[in-house]
Amino acid sequence: MSDKIYYVKSELAGGWRGSSLLPALLLSLLVSSPGSAVESDCGGDYDNDGRVAVSELVRGVRHLLDGCPTAPAICSADLNCNGSVEVSELVTSVRHALDGCPVVFDGAVVSVAWLRQRLGNEDVQLVDARVNRFDGGHIPGAIPLSPYALATTVDGVAAQIVDTETATEVLGGIGLRESATVVVYGVAPEFDPARVVWALEYFGHADVRYLDGGFSAWVDGGAPVAEGPPLPDFSTIYLVDAVRDEIRVTGDWILERLGEPPYEDVPIQIVDARSPIEFSEGIIPTAVHRQWSINLNDGVLLAIDDLEKLYTDLDKTKTTVVYCLAGWRASVAWLVLQHLGFEDVRVYDGSWFEWGDETRGFPIEVPDTV
Repeated sequence: MSDKIYYVKSELAGGWRGSSLLPALLLSLLVSSPGSAVESDCGGDYDNDGRVAVSELVRGVRHLLDGCPTAPAICSADLNCNGSVEVSELVTSVRHALDGCPVVFDGAVVSVAWLRQRLGNEDVQLVDARVNRFDGGHIPGAIPLSPYALATTVDGVAAQIVDTETATEVLGGIGLRESATVVVYGVAPEFDPARVVWALEYFGHADVRYLDGGFSAWVDGGAPVAEGPPLPDFSTIYLVDAVRDEIRVTGDWILERLGEPPYEDVPIQIVDARSPIEFSEGIIPTAVHRQWSINLNDGVLLAIDDLEKLYTDLDKTKTTVVYCLAGWRASVAWLVLQHLGFEDVRVYDGSWFEWGDETRGFPIEVPDTV
C-alpha cells in the first residue's frame, strides 16, 4: 500500500472530523451501485460483475490522489495538488471506481499538470488575461482577453463590469465558445486572471477554471510555449443570456444589510482585500482585512490548509462580500473563498471607488488597528 493510500486510510480512521467519518464512508461504499456516478455513461464496475474488488477500489483511490483520470498516473500530486484529499473527493473516486468510470476533477483552480494533460483538447479553451506582457510567447492555442475589455464606467464609478450586449460582442469577437471549458491564466502575481474568471462566471459561462501560477508556472514546468502574443480565434456567436447577479452586489445592497450603527447582527460578512494603508484610511463598517496578496506565494496559491488558516474567523455558511478599490483585487479573494468551500461569495463591483466617494453618503469607519 502506497504512503498516500495509507495516509488517507489512517486519517479517515483516526483524524478527520472524528470517528463518524469512517462509518459514513463505508456506508457510501456499500450502497453505491453501478450507474450511481453523476452523468455516468459506464455500464458497471471494472469486471462488469456487479461487485468491486479491493484492487479496483485501491486503483480508483490512487487515481484520485494522483489527479489522473486513467492509468498510468502522470501527475505528481493529489487531486488538488495540495498534499491532501477531501473526504468528498475520496467518496467520488470510490463511486466512480464502482461504476467503472474514470475520476474527473471539477475544481475551479487547476494546475499546470492538469492543463498539460488536456492541452489540445477541443473542448478546452485557454484564455490569456495578460495585458500587453507577451514577451516569451504564450500557451499554445490561447486567445487573448484583457479584463479591461469587460470593464466600463457606470454612473461615475470606474472599472465596472460591462453590460451583456458588450460582453456578447467581446466574447464572440475573440472566438470564445459557450460550451468550452475555459482555463484563464495571467502573469503571477497579479489579479487580472481572477477578475476574468469572475467576469466569465458572472456572464454565466458554465465551466471556468483558473490556472494556478499562471504563465510563469507553465514555463517553469517545461511545458510547450508558442511564439508571439496570443491571437483571437475565428469569431463565434456567443450569447450572454444567464447573468449570475447573485455573485455581484451594489453599495445600496450592502447598506440595506448593514442597517444602523452599531451594526449588530449583520447578516453578511465583509472582507477588505486592499493594502494595509488603504484599509487604515477608511473601511466599510464591519469589514475585516485580508490583503489579496497574502493568498499567494510567488504567484501560486497557498496550500488549502494554509489558506484555511487565513480565514478561520469567517463563517463558510454566511454570505460573504469581498471588495477592494475597483473589485479586481477582490476577485482573488472571491476565487480563494470559493476554493475553500464558502457557500455564498459575492464581489462588490463598485468597491471603494463607489463606497469611498463621500458625495454618495455611505458610512465609513476608520479602524483602530490594521
